[in-house]
Amino acid sequence: MIHSILPKPREIQVEEGFYQGGPERMEQICDDSLETEGYRLKIGAQAIEMRAKTQAGFYYAEQTLRQLQRQNGGKLPLCEIVDAPVFAHRGFMLDCVRHFFPVTDLKRLIEAAARMKLNRFHWHLTDDQGWRIEISAFPKLTELASMRPFSNFGRSMEYGPHGGYYTKSDIREIVAFCAERHITVIPEIEMPGHASALLSAYPEYSCDGKPVAVKTRGGVYADTLCAGKEETYAALEAILMEVMELFPGKQIHLGGDEAPKDHWKACPLCQRKMRQEGLKSEVELQCWFTDRMAAFLKSHGREAVVWNDALKGGGRLSPEITLQYWVGGDDASTVAHANAGGAGIQSPNLSYYLDMCYGVIPLDRAYAYVPYFPEQNRKESTIGVETPIWTEYMPDMKKVGYMAFPRMAAVAETGWCGTEGKDAQSFRCRVKRFLPLVSELGIEPAPEAVWNMKKSARIRDALNYWYHALTWADLMDFVSRLRQEKKERDAQ
Repeated sequence: MIHSILPKPREIQVEEGFYQGGPERMEQICDDSLETEGYRLKIGAQAIEMRAKTQAGFYYAEQTLRQLQRQNGGKLPLCEIVDAPVFAHRGFMLDCVRHFFPVTDLKRLIEAAARMKLNRFHWHLTDDQGWRIEISAFPKLTELASMRPFSNFGRSMEYGPHGGYYTKSDIREIVAFCAERHITVIPEIEMPGHASALLSAYPEYSCDGKPVAVKTRGGVYADTLCAGKEETYAALEAILMEVMELFPGKQIHLGGDEAPKDHWKACPLCQRKMRQEGLKSEVELQCWFTDRMAAFLKSHGREAVVWNDALKGGGRLSPEITLQYWVGGDDASTVAHANAGGAGIQSPNLSYYLDMCYGVIPLDRAYAYVPYFPEQNRKESTIGVETPIWTEYMPDMKKVGYMAFPRMAAVAETGWCGTEGKDAQSFRCRVKRFLPLVSELGIEPAPEAVWNMKKSARIRDALNYWYHALTWADLMDFVSRLRQEKKERDAQ
């Protein structure tokens, strides 16, 4: 079953027979002619030769060997494989705010991702519903903001407090675990919106200084960090200094999504800041805020990533900031960002969001997505793909496994193979043979019957999902946001 490898290798040549030697006959050879993460694997009758330019390449060759051995009853078929990824960024995101996951569960998910040759773990650590990372300079973030009294996501009620946080020791353990698997961890610290948890502990960094509660529901809240106070930037810089000490990777995610401007419009300090900097709108203020934090990161040798709706409303950001596209992407601002040389990561919510049920995003839809925007003139601006796992409706790893697998494998295949020569039938066959490597980690994928349901079943599944996910209050909040956004567009 040489052709059952996932992701699909670039080139395969197969011979009759199986490897007859032992582990001592395996040789690793450095080969600078290969691509950075690429490898050449030759399994002969008496010897195995691995060639790679980097340790990552050798690791991916080992993952291919693991699959071949598992899928061939412990034997290794004679073959030669030449392989390398198309995209540099092949990631997954886990939201540990809406539901907290212990380190042991994180390791299982990371190991499963590594077996699919994913190389980025985007760790969503802060939001309205909790703060999950220890920061020594601000102890109340974990003392007060890491817990909420109950959880009410959609129509699901979870009684009793929920929370937790990762100590610095926990984080170092996860970072090291990922490094062994050639996965870079990208921490996300949300700003200026999705800041309810931070402001519940330190309300002085809001515009009005009034007490704020850690949120128990999903949604978008007006609790926004004050952009007019220099104290806000000093606090964020102190937080980011500790974040950078823990995470050696080059990128830090600054969130930037769904940031209401209500308080900024009424805040004398924010309005003064706009006048001082020559900013014409609160949208421009957010971009100025983001550029300032990105410049701080750059001064320490790091790069900023933000969600693409940080540009909603016609904003402009430094092209040195990477945009993560989750919604839209064909508007003038995001196209201009790409055409100015700004890099982009594709995470479309209606193709890659794994909190969506299979009725909304069937396996074939996730697999078929082409991670380029035709409106952008610079195709090369897309540096990779990433599948987010938002956990409002995922209280444990059992649910994460069901929702993520096999759809995460579809994203992994696109990240490694690109979009040329996609074959959904071939992929489905290969993913079925790959999933036992996930199951043996204690993560149980969804049954094949739900991967690609018939239209009627999809409709029922989607309606059931939205019924349980959205309450009347959620719908009213959504409509209100749409109206407010229209007013802002009309005013420009």
